[in-house]
Amino acid sequence: NSTQVALTGGTKSQIENAGFARAVGIDGGAGLDRIAATRAIVVDANATLSAQSLGISITGASANKTASSSIAQAVGVSGGAGNDLADVSDVDARALALATAGSLNVNLVGAGLGTAGLASLAHAAGFEGGDGDDSALLRGRARVSSVATSISDSIGVSLTGVQLDASSGRATATAALASGEAGRDRLEFAGASDGDVSAAASAGINSTNFTLVGGAGGVAGASARGTAEALSGGLDADI
Repeated sequence: NSTQVALTGGTKSQIENAGFARAVGIDGGAGLDRIAATRAIVVDANATLSAQSLGISITGASANKTASSSIAQAVGVSGGAGNDLADVSDVDARALALATAGSLNVNLVGAGLGTAGLASLAHAAGFEGGDGDDSALLRGRARVSSVATSISDSIGVSLTGVQLDASSGRATATAALASGEAGRDRLEFAGASDGDVSAAASAGINSTNFTLVGGAGGVAGASARGTAEALSGGLDADI
């Protein structure tokens, strides 16, 4: 959080932050691995970032810049590099990435500029093979979900002057019961009940500029993408 106040002159604030969370139930690492998970695996990764900036200038200019990125990864079983063999019972993997930013510029006489760039990425997988020829059997209940959210709110107020705002937000969510990635992989889901996989992405940009005498302008862009797959072979020829 940043707060700048100036009676005469200008104010400037810049916030840049990044958050990363990764949770793995079983990690095979490099080499040839044989993994047998006979008990339930539950992994939960949450990455949350919040940035707030306030600039107040009686006479002068104020400028606020915010850049935030949030990444969350949750993997039940990770084979890593090498040819891996995995036999997995129940698995529950959830990833949540949230990035929010808010800015307020107040100028009685002068100019205000606010910029914000947000990105959130959430990825979840029950099994992830990595490089190599992997074989994975999911024989139990599988629930995989990922949620990515980016929200930006900016307000500019000027009695006499100019208010400008530029904001962008991007959210990406991916989820798979099993992902082979690189190599010739064999993936099979034979659970007693249906697998549940979901991916949700949302991005929202809100910009409000008010000028009594002068001008105001704003540019905003938002993108959201969610991808959910049951079995994802990845590169090369897979079964």
